[in-house]
Amino acid sequence: MTPRERVIAAIENRNSDTVPYQIDLTTGFTQKLMESTGCRDPEAYLGNHLSKAKYKKNTKLGSDKELDLFGVTWQKDPAHGDVGIISDHPVKEPSLRDYSFPPVKKEFARELCGSLLADERETFRMFLITMNYFERAWSLRGMENILSDMLLNEAFSHELFERILQHHLELLDTVLDYGFEAVYIGDDWGQQSGLIMGPPLWRKYIKPGMKQMFDKIKSRGKYVCLHSCGDLREIMSDLVDMGLDIYNT
Repeated sequence: MTPRERVIAAIENRNSDTVPYQIDLTTGFTQKLMESTGCRDPEAYLGNHLSKAKYKKNTKLGSDKELDLFGVTWQKDPAHGDVGIISDHPVKEPSLRDYSFPPVKKEFARELCGSLLADERETFRMFLITMNYFERAWSLRGMENILSDMLLNEAFSHELFERILQHHLELLDTVLDYGFEAVYIGDDWGQQSGLIMGPPLWRKYIKPGMKQMFDKIKSRGKYVCLHSCGDLREIMSDLVDMGLDIYNT
């Protein structure tokens, strides 16, 4: 069986000749692996079963800061992983009057899809949209602010989530005709015990938009993969009903 066939068999609860696996590495560890082993392709060296293309294109601001596609400033330290810490949230007040949403980078998205289709190892190919929905909202507004907004500024919160949703639906329309297997959505909702915002607010603000994204992805014959850190037990049945195929925590 090919890596792709093994992953699909696992998703569909069928037996495979071996268990599919994936070992993801930070940029720093990838470099160390290449130096210590002499390998030129760490993914092939590890025998990874997934190929990923992430819709992420940050602009460097000096040596230790980056600006993402939505205008969020990140403090970066390569010695401590690839993600970084947000140092500036562009939406200062509960209003979008002074903030302009970015256009979808369609050509960049198509280039990412092309890189997936160029894969020669017959892996399970995924298009990644991380910092997706709740994460994108709090990255724009700040965690404390967006949680307060969801309680105190309902109209603004609905508008913010709707604008994020429309951006992502346009992005999905741009890429879903390409022949990869799944869309990977990264959106952390959980903490050590339960949801950050609680089930009622998740169902009010996040579930409706996520359902639209899930429906669009599945209508084009793709699998839906969700990554969310933390304890999602309170909404796992919701996610199953929404059509989730793969859950990663």
